[in-house]
Amino acid sequence: MVSEQEWHKVGDHRLVNIPTAGTSVTFNIASDGLTSSSDTETNKYFDNLSRGAIQFGVVADKDIQVTAINGTNFTEAIPVNGNANYQEDKGLFNSVTVKTTADNTTISMRCR
Repeated sequence: MVSEQEWHKVGDHRLVNIPTAGTSVTFNIASDGLTSSSDTETNKYFDNLSRGAIQFGVVADKDIQVTAINGTNFTEAIPVNGNANYQEDKGLFNSVTVKTTADNTTISMRCR
């Protein structure tokens, strides 16, 4: 039997600054063994996640757009106002791509 504690995974959190407006950044949740030391300007990895997450939340200090989930590009991006939380909690998430709309945008991504 699986304990209740095993169902409630801690997950991981990333806080990144994106210096240039219009940059698309993919947060790779299912990272195939890559960690934050493998980060590039447009690809970010988590240290404590190797498989997909069942939920995520993203907050940025400036307006952003969610443009893709699990590699599927949306027909129209989902706008997220600065300091507002966008979250999904139904599914298995391997990656989330966001696009900045302003210079020096700080993005907080929480997955579990």
